[in-house]
Amino acid sequence: MISYLLTSAFLSWIGGLAYVLVRRWLSLRQRRGLLHAVILGSLVLPLAVGPDEHLASPRPLAAYNFGLQLDTEALQQHCRCEQPNYAHRLHYRAHAVVNLMLRHKPLLKGGILAAMAGVLVLLLIQLGYVHRLVRASAQRRVTVDGRSYILLYPDRPLGAGAFWLGRSYIVWSPEMDQLPLAERLAVMRHECSHLRQGNTVEFALLLLLQCWWLLNPVFYLLRRELRRLSEYLADEAGLTALPDRPTYARLLLRLLEGQSMLLVAHLGARDLSLRIRRLLAGPERRGRSRRWALLMGVLGLQLGLTLPLQARVQASLRALQTYADLYQKAPPQSEEAVYCPDCDSICTPEAGGL
Repeated sequence: MISYLLTSAFLSWIGGLAYVLVRRWLSLRQRRGLLHAVILGSLVLPLAVGPDEHLASPRPLAAYNFGLQLDTEALQQHCRCEQPNYAHRLHYRAHAVVNLMLRHKPLLKGGILAAMAGVLVLLLIQLGYVHRLVRASAQRRVTVDGRSYILLYPDRPLGAGAFWLGRSYIVWSPEMDQLPLAERLAVMRHECSHLRQGNTVEFALLLLLQCWWLLNPVFYLLRRELRRLSEYLADEAGLTALPDRPTYARLLLRLLEGQSMLLVAHLGARDLSLRIRRLLAGPERRGRSRRWALLMGVLGLQLGLTLPLQARVQASLRALQTYADLYQKAPPQSEEAVYCPDCDSICTPEAGGL
């Protein structure tokens, strides 16, 4: 389980780095698709590609080498075997960080489990909040571009928002009903775009994935990028109802200024300045010739690195487990120690033997 967790996290780092390198050549939808593929590939590939046992098996000395290796003569001084097998000797040294983790292992486990439980509780709280919002708000059905939606009018203004809870809901307010028709349509198309993108389900799945990748910093960067791209796509949908981009940017500023935004589904950290700058910069123009080659290249990179990466992770975990076992037998007090599994002896080499 730990091997799968670490392998999937490392693959997300590789995929995230590759995304940063190629995103300038991709459209907004392709960027979102690539991020989804990176996350899915990081989770699925370690399960689909089994490690080579030869690659995963640790080498006798190097895998457990927490310090300088001892030469054959020095090893022979610290073994009670009549015919020592030098290939079995494990040379290790005290490691402050690993020792600290081993000493506080129950506390670390408890903290991680508590954080995971907190994420699940947060998801339940948000689901309960939007369910209560639906029940407590006045409702009105509208049709936008041939699709039916339910407008919610909360008791207090929350700003525009959208989420899916069995039905497609758009959070609205009487003040927005006073906007000109084109501006109302722009706001509705923006929120409808979030619903078409499936941001509610995406939000819930990413929150669940946070329980698994709780300590993976790249996950939070990928999630933020997904939310930002979602807003960009929604802005593009809203632009179709207005004559130009500056008009939409001014509408966006009027709606967001001084309002408390609803924290549901597609929302999150909205970087307003980036959105405004992007709107005023004009439409992006990208070539089409290399898009699919870039997409396939990123996924191929993940696939090609899965086997050696998983093997390396498993070998390292075996090394750490052996170190943990040795730590339980005799915590190293000095810089280096030698363990012989044949006679189950742990010796601390003298200074002259190194």
